Amino acid sequence: MNDLLIGRPCQLPPRLCKSIDAQALAQLGKHSHFRGRRFDLTFELQGDVLVIRGRLPSFYLKQLVQTVLREIACVRHIENRVTVISVTL
Repeated sequence: MNDLLIGRPCQLPPRLCKSIDAQALAQLGKHSHFRGRRFDLTFELQGDVLVIRGRLPSFYLKQLVQTVLREIACVRHIENRVTVISVTL
């Protein structure tokens, strides 16, 4: 499990922090590696900790999703529970 300390307090009211799925998907949609693609990911906000679960095809994408999502205002920590799966043909 990877934990990333973001180090900035939530600057939005708690009611706005509840739409974490929409915020996470919007943030990922801005990045070329995730734009227009579908991935098996779920997002849960536990206080100021964003928990990411799901599966991605590479360790690089696992780390990248964590980096991209740290821009969400309410998130101080990220708990990356993404599993890397190998895709075979």
